[in-house]
Amino acid sequence: MDVDIISPKLLLKDFLKSIEGYKGLFFVVPIAIGIVMCLFLKGENKNAVEDFINSSLTSFVPIFATILSVYISWVFTKRSTRHEKERIQIFQETTNEIFVLIPLVLFAISAYFISHLSISQDLKFIPYIHQICKCARCVIDTIYYGLFVEIVLVIFMITKRSYIIIMNEIRLLEANK
Repeated sequence: MDVDIISPKLLLKDFLKSIEGYKGLFFVVPIAIGIVMCLFLKGENKNAVEDFINSSLTSFVPIFATILSVYISWVFTKRSTRHEKERIQIFQETTNEIFVLIPLVLFAISAYFISHLSISQDLKFIPYIHQICKCARCVIDTIYYGLFVEIVLVIFMITKRSYIIIMNEIRLLEANK
């Protein structure tokens, strides 16, 4: 496997190549869902959604990515077959998506904390500053919700690639019988 895979520039390039047919899904849908959620979630509903997202970000996503990467590594070290080149390509794409997932989670958690910073009491009396802060909070909430949707889509892509790996393993086992 190529060592250059860890370079951020190559990670982004390979990730964009792996979502070639899904670019609209990966860039338009999270922004649209983020805007809709920011505009329509209020009060208790907003708190419930944010609690769900935070619990997902802080527990489920890292555990899922770790288990999946260990599993995929195990699959690749277990056997070598005639489909080695295809398996390495799928493994590289999945690894890229896992590496892309980590900063997305960190950015989403950061956006959550930034969106919950309180405005100074002195600034609340200046109307323009108060409006700018409200708009900034709405933008950060949109980014936060959009990043969560993006994370869900990346997890979907990782799961899809894992499914391909598992199906290839099953076919190879059946062919060897």
